[in-house]
Amino acid sequence: MTGFGFNVNGFGSFPSRVGPLLVQYLVVAGAGSGGFNGGGGGGAGGYEANSTLYEVVSGQGYTITVGAGGANSTEGSQVQNGNASSFGSVAATVGGGVGGRGSSVSIATGTAGGSGGGGAAYGYNVGDFGNGGSASVGGEGNAGGNGLVTAGSQGNFQGSGGGGGANAAGANSTQTSCAGKGGNGGSGKQWLNGTTYAGGGGGHGMKNDNNCSTSNFGTASGGSGGGGTGFRTYWTGNQQNLYSFGQNGTANTGGGGGGGSKYSVSPGPGYYYTTGGSGVVIIRYEGAARASGGTITSSGGYTYHTFNSSSTFTPA
Repeated sequence: MTGFGFNVNGFGSFPSRVGPLLVQYLVVAGAGSGGFNGGGGGGAGGYEANSTLYEVVSGQGYTITVGAGGANSTEGSQVQNGNASSFGSVAATVGGGVGGRGSSVSIATGTAGGSGGGGAAYGYNVGDFGNGGSASVGGEGNAGGNGLVTAGSQGNFQGSGGGGGANAAGANSTQTSCAGKGGNGGSGKQWLNGTTYAGGGGGHGMKNDNNCSTSNFGTASGGSGGGGTGFRTYWTGNQQNLYSFGQNGTANTGGGGGGGSKYSVSPGPGYYYTTGGSGVVIIRYEGAARASGGTITSSGGYTYHTFNSSSTFTPA
């Protein structure tokens, strides 16, 4: 007599069960532009990253907003800060502050933002200075450095503060042996993909001493994470000359623009500005791709969705 029962091998299969999608994210806002007329460095865009895994809902579209960087300054106005970035209602952070400009004390202070803009050296009297802007509440950021007018052997000279970065404050202006040096931009933060974001822009530096060697007239560097270097200018008599250009903040890093300048002989009279770098949103999770949106790549067992412009992230 055979046994009573049945064999289920090969009888069919159960549907696969996939667990919830747990993500890590980085949200970086657009950075501030550098101020002009001896301007401070632009503050980095706000930086927001989650410390614990976040569960996203299958089939739900999450609106991704990538903030633009601050645009060029104009003579008659202080430009707006960089623009905010967001990952739906999950995370958002604010744009970086604009570097102060050296026209007057009323606008020499860097504006507040994700990180604050650097302060400008606004006058011609020794000790005149503008304060760096503060970091706004929400997101990880730091204040900008202060500008300062210092005494030179052939007249006073100016240096402006660096913009704040996600990892460090912008540096104050310093005096070398014969020049005012802009403060370096604050450093940014490295994310899980190994890339650093949200560095502040370097401040503007100026010398007023014909005997000042270039070795004593260093360029203010931008902070790691896309911050631009500041301008350098020098005076010979009553004529201002452009010694080296500053740099824009790097796109899709939230890096601040370098401090700008005013009037030069070459390449021509005018205002020389920098722009802040645009922001970025990155979402990653373990395993193969299980969502749409952005540029999709894989590395080290993770899938990355990188958004360099506004779009939608939709888990499968």
